[in-house]
Amino acid sequence: MAAASHKPLGAITAGDLAAAAPGTDAAAFHAALRRALGAGDADPAAVWGELCRSLLRPDVPFAVHRMLYYGCFAGLPSPTPPAWTPDP
Repeated sequence: MAAASHKPLGAITAGDLAAAAPGTDAAAFHAALRRALGAGDADPAAVWGELCRSLLRPDVPFAVHRMLYYGCFAGLPSPTPPAWTPDP
């Protein structure tokens, strides 16, 4: 599925997260997402790196990883996000 059909990170709600990961504390996760986005870096690769370092762990359901990944790269000219991003 193309990244353009996914919500950008700023549009993802706690309800979206709850639907992707039933039984988790979606409100707390959403607050952590907002904090991670508050760093102000507009580079999608940098934002994805920060989410990976600060928020995404193996115990977070794959659906959330996928939502945030596609949301991070939503709006890029390519229909698919990058397969990998180099370390800075």
